[in-house]
Amino acid sequence: MGEQRRARRRAAALGLTLFVLAATITGLVSALVRTAAHNDAKEQFEQSARQIDKAVQNEVNRYLEKLRDIGSYVANVDASSAGARDFKRYVEGTQIFDQLPAVSGVVFLQRIEPGDYERTIEAYKAKDPSFTQVPMPAPADGTPRYLLTQWVASPDTKLDLPLYTDVSSITSLTSVMEAAGTRRIGAAGSFQNDPFIKKVAEQTKFPLMDQLLALDFFIGLPVYAPSDGQGNRSSEPLGWIAAPVGKFDSVVSAAGRDAPEGFGLNLTMDLTKVMESENQAVTRGADRKGTAGNAEDAAFTYRTAFEPEGITFRLAIWSQADADAIPVTVPLTLAGGLLASGLAGVIMFMRVRAHAREREYATELAEREEFQGEILDSVTSPMVVLDGNGQILRTNPAWTQLLSSPAHTPAAEAADHGDTTAADAAPVSASVEYLSAMKPYVRTSHEELADALWEVLRGDSETMETDVAFEDVQHRRWYSVRATRLRGRRGGAVVIHADITERKRSHEDLELKATRDNLTGLLNRMAFMTELEAALRQARTNETSVGLIYLDLDGFKPINDTYGHAAGDNVLREVARRITAAVRTSDRVARVGGDEFVILVHPVPESRVVESTATRILRALEKPVHLDESRTSGLTGNVLASIGVAFTEAPLDTSGADLLERADQAMYVSKQRGGARVTVAS
Repeated sequence: MGEQRRARRRAAALGLTLFVLAATITGLVSALVRTAAHNDAKEQFEQSARQIDKAVQNEVNRYLEKLRDIGSYVANVDASSAGARDFKRYVEGTQIFDQLPAVSGVVFLQRIEPGDYERTIEAYKAKDPSFTQVPMPAPADGTPRYLLTQWVASPDTKLDLPLYTDVSSITSLTSVMEAAGTRRIGAAGSFQNDPFIKKVAEQTKFPLMDQLLALDFFIGLPVYAPSDGQGNRSSEPLGWIAAPVGKFDSVVSAAGRDAPEGFGLNLTMDLTKVMESENQAVTRGADRKGTAGNAEDAAFTYRTAFEPEGITFRLAIWSQADADAIPVTVPLTLAGGLLASGLAGVIMFMRVRAHAREREYATELAEREEFQGEILDSVTSPMVVLDGNGQILRTNPAWTQLLSSPAHTPAAEAADHGDTTAADAAPVSASVEYLSAMKPYVRTSHEELADALWEVLRGDSETMETDVAFEDVQHRRWYSVRATRLRGRRGGAVVIHADITERKRSHEDLELKATRDNLTGLLNRMAFMTELEAALRQARTNETSVGLIYLDLDGFKPINDTYGHAAGDNVLREVARRITAAVRTSDRVARVGGDEFVILVHPVPESRVVESTATRILRALEKPVHLDESRTSGLTGNVLASIGVAFTEAPLDTSGADLLERADQAMYVSKQRGGARVTVAS
């Protein structure tokens, strides 16, 4: 009996040992399965987070692109003298309030040098008999003044900004804009930290102050005068196109509408740099939590930063989803413990062997990538490697040097994590879209570059090659961009940028000599007629109008006869410069005779645009012209113009020669009536 008892005890001990061993191995296997599931969930999260990051940046860029369009309008139409109705019509025509619900309005703040302020105010009073100003404290002597000359409110806002208000005392606006204007970048600020607005809001019941404090922040872009025809641009802005933002949450809602369930988003505009005097971090944030809970409790978190137009945005994306939803392996029963132990042993052996192979493969892959990186770095032309979605995977030093200009924003994510080496070495980090990185530099040919590149990335074409004008703040160079498709499973392309500036300049010099007037640099008659016929063809397709302005100088011949051809040539050059400055950048100006000029106005939304352009040219010629190029002799002459205007509502029935003849006849009528006037062809 004692021996049987001992045998039973040994069997029970062995069974218990096998049970514990089986349970231990089962738990270990479960942990390994959960770890693998966690890693898969993390990879899926990061892929979704990168897509959301791209969508958020695109949504922010939509706001800035709308402001750039309005700024271009202001730069080419004198906003200080443009009617409020014209400005409002243009702003509403951009559909900014329908497409961007966060914008509470659009305002143009005219920048005025201290010495010009009183003269500017008197000019506004003379122009507008109802001119009034809200009393505001004067800024410190010697500082530029800012005058609110245009304001369009969104239909949903109650914000009513009084025109002609001198906002110079609102330092949250003016100090930021002055600092940003010198760097030719955008600006952002918060009214909540402005001492003047806070003081007025506390001491009075003025509702406008409370409305400003209720806004999240404002963003603005500087507006510079167009170049003078010789490539020279003003160093100081004419003013700022700004937009107060009152529903910042809508930006995140629009960008995150396709985000997976259980994802949380937070987009923050960092205003710390513009509020340094407060010695504290100042931000404006927008959240979209959904069912994701708080970011502090998230299983996965993705953080990045980007700086469009120099304005810092920080994005956080998080998710509570993890491997917790995966069922835990059911504990094996005692009867199956031995089998589970053996199975667990086999699985662990295979797992260990797989890890060893993975380490060997990772080492081999790292060595291969290092070798490929050395090859890439040895290429002297700027070069990038893209994945199938157009994201940058690798770059070489020549690419880094190409983008190391003031217009470029370094990789903010590397700087946020203290990785100064990465930030200094690679201005465009991995996972940044190539076309987005190139857009600030190749705006005029960005669409053509994008279409050609996507043909290669989709596999529709093996290679593509296109020439792009690469422009930053100081330079303009030409590059031949060649993309070759990668045939691997992941797809993608290798893009090489070859500098062809000298070749392009030689070609442009030859083209310029063939199409330009030698004296003024304007289009000659032959080139102008080509432009006119092209505009008429486009108008026939789009069912739009084309306008023509024919100009003949009054009083030019006496100057030529009295002071000589050198003085006459200087007058013609100055007239050409004033005409170019008075028209839109899309309009074309040509010299077609000795003192005859013609302007193609296209596209024409309505006929009065052509008449107002002609009137603006006539006013531009009223100021006396210096007869010597150095302007040191003080010798001046008065040169006005007889102007004829013709436009067509039915381009299918009109040729370029017919339209030119009608404008010429209208100009002749102006000449017969004494000159210095505009006549519209019947």
